[in-house]
Amino acid sequence: MIKQLLIKNYALIENISFQLKSGFSVVSGETGAGKSIMLDAISLLCGKRADRSSLFNKDNKCVIEGVFVFQPENKILFEQKNLDFEIETIIRREIAVNGKSRVFVNDTPVSLSDLKEITSSVVEIYAQHQSISLKEEKKQLQIIDSFAKNDELKKDYLLKYSQYNTLLREIKNYEIQGKISSSEIDFIAFQIKELEESFLKENEKEELEESLKILENAEDITEVLNVSDQLLNSENSVLSFLSEIEKELQQFGKVEIDTRLSIVCVAGDFSQNKEDLNMP
Repeated sequence: MIKQLLIKNYALIENISFQLKSGFSVVSGETGAGKSIMLDAISLLCGKRADRSSLFNKDNKCVIEGVFVFQPENKILFEQKNLDFEIETIIRREIAVNGKSRVFVNDTPVSLSDLKEITSSVVEIYAQHQSISLKEEKKQLQIIDSFAKNDELKKDYLLKYSQYNTLLREIKNYEIQGKISSSEIDFIAFQIKELEESFLKENEKEELEESLKILENAEDITEVLNVSDQLLNSENSVLSFLSEIEKELQQFGKVEIDTRLSIVCVAGDFSQNKEDLNMP
């Protein structure tokens, strides 16, 4: 839908601006009033080629600007073209005095081919003896998608297709710039395959690093354990002193010393024995 149209310095029109309301609108007038010129101006906003001969004043540039109302489902098309999407999108066409023209969509320059693709979703212009869009394959597919309610599926497909094309362009740029060779690509693919077949688990890196730390210090750990064994089993070790203490206490009653916990229990003298302490 076209909401507003501005035509400046085009054909027989010096400067005109008008708004269209939603619904069905009719423009009528005598022959030569400018009805066809208005349609030509809209055609220029839809991608029609222009030349210098269409200028009202050959010393000034021509400006044709329209406010087009798009639907939310058109957003994906704007994203593919790297354009800012607005429900009410401003499209401007400028024709310079030398005949060259420029196109802007929301103040961003675009090509004529992109302009045609963008506007084709909201504007259809038919002249006398011109075939209807139902004969076009693209329009037929749009109708089929509409009946099948494939909007979300189509949106997802277009997004993935856009990502696919982006990756293709990046690969092509790398190949052109010589930053990566085919052998390097094969090696990267091999590494990816190795990672996929490794079945990595969450937090596995930390566990492996801890195990590696123990292995790296295995020699030092063994030495500490040997020293500990010597201290415990030497002539003047803790165990020997405990044995002497046990002998001295035997004269007062039955005495047992648990060398693992260093607890002395004298039968009849303490309220807790080994069973109370859950000792074997």
